[in-house]
Amino acid sequence: IEKTTEFLGNIFVLHHHWDPRLETARKINQSELKLGFFGSLASLNHTDNCLHYKKLMSEFSIQMYDCESGVYVKNLGFTKRFFRPRRNLNAMNNLTINFNCHLSIRENNTDVSKYKTTAKIATASALGHNIITTHEKSVIDVLGEDYPFILKDSEYDTVKDMINLVNKDYNTDKTLWQFGLMKMEQVKNKLSINSIAKQYLKLCQNLKLN
Repeated sequence: IEKTTEFLGNIFVLHHHWDPRLETARKINQSELKLGFFGSLASLNHTDNCLHYKKLMSEFSIQMYDCESGVYVKNLGFTKRFFRPRRNLNAMNNLTINFNCHLSIRENNTDVSKYKTTAKIATASALGHNIITTHEKSVIDVLGEDYPFILKDSEYDTVKDMINLVNKDYNTDKTLWQFGLMKMEQVKNKLSINSIAKQYLKLCQNLKLN
C-alpha cells in the first residue's frame, strides 16, 4: 500500500486467525497422502484460489470441501461452473476432514495474491496439516522462505511437480513433510485467536497512547 498508493496514514498488519472450531474436527485417512481444498467453492467462480483445479482433479485425487455448505464435491473438476448447495450455518461444526495436504494456488503478482489473507494457511495449521501454496506476501509473512512446499510460480507444471515431490517425500523418509509440519505448528501458535487478539489489543492501546 505504501509503494502503490498515496495513502498517508499508518498501516498495521493483523494476520487472519484460524477458526477455533477446527480444533474439534475429526480427521480420517491421515496415514496416507491426501490432497484437498478447504474453502468456499462458489468463490472459485470469480476468484482463483485454486488455479488449475479442473485439470488437477482430472489427474490427481483431490478432496474439495465447501466450508459454506458443509459438503464434499467430487465432480467439481468436470463442471463448467459450480453452484453452491444450500448454505449451511453449521458447516464448520462437527467437521470430518479426510485429507492432510491443502492446496492454495493463485496467480502470482495479482491483487488476489498480494492482498489475500493467511486464512488458507491458518486453517491447514490448525488441523496439523501441510499446504502447497503459491509464493505470496502473506505466506512469507507467516511461513518464511524456507517452508518446503511454496511454489516458485503458479504454472501448471510447477504445481504438478510439487505434488509429485510431496508424494515422493511422504512415501519415503518424510524429511520435507516433517519439517513442514514443524513450521505449521509454529504458525498454528502464531495465528491462534488468542495470539491475534493480543496483537489487536496491543494495537488499540498504542493508538490510544498516541
